[in-house]
Amino acid sequence: MTTEPEGGKCVSCGFVTANPAERCPRCNRPWQTDQQVRGRGLALIVLGGLLSGGMTLLLLWVSSAMYPALSQTRSSFNGTRGDAVFIFGILGAVLVLGLTGFIAGVWQVVTGQVNRALRITMLAEGLLVLLLALNFYFKS
Repeated sequence: MTTEPEGGKCVSCGFVTANPAERCPRCNRPWQTDQQVRGRGLALIVLGGLLSGGMTLLLLWVSSAMYPALSQTRSSFNGTRGDAVFIFGILGAVLVLGLTGFIAGVWQVVTGQVNRALRITMLAEGLLVLLLALNFYFKS
């Protein structure tokens, strides 16, 4: 694990300097130290793990409610096939969002840097979940 000098590299644009200022001279974003990035990475690990674990449990519970033959419950699902696809789709998308957050957090803790590709992936996944929810809301 390499350590940069205090604030030696901008986590947003990659600008490197020996004399960090309050803001990056290239992108004008606030300067972040490796420790700050690692702290945010730890938060991503916790939140991503909780989100992924919660969605996994919810998917298992919903599966048993939709397919009573898989469990000992007497509940049944009265929705359409499209409703079931939507439910599994949105829960699966949130699960993937949590896993990506967890992976991005591990990356940040290990390297002390933000991975731009993972950040963009998380944004795209969040937008997908929002679009799925809005689609369902306006079709109802």
